[in-house]
Amino acid sequence: MYEAKRDSKGTSERGLRRRRERAIALLKDGYGIREVAGMVGSCGSSVVRWRDAHKKGGDKALEPKPTHSTS
Repeated sequence: MYEAKRDSKGTSERGLRRRRERAIALLKDGYGIREVAGMVGSCGSSVVRWRDAHKKGGDKALEPKPTHSTS
């Protein structure tokens, strides 16, 4: 059975991407960093990082980075 990869908060890769896409859309709608962070359940520094990555790399930059297992 396939199990989706999850981050430390239990969020799937698809969920992470959706959160990032929503954050970008909210920023484009004129919401501030803190407002967006609260709406998507993240911290402001993450929203800034996603915004900057999106400016440089477009939608592809919102893909979650591969995680490395230590087990």
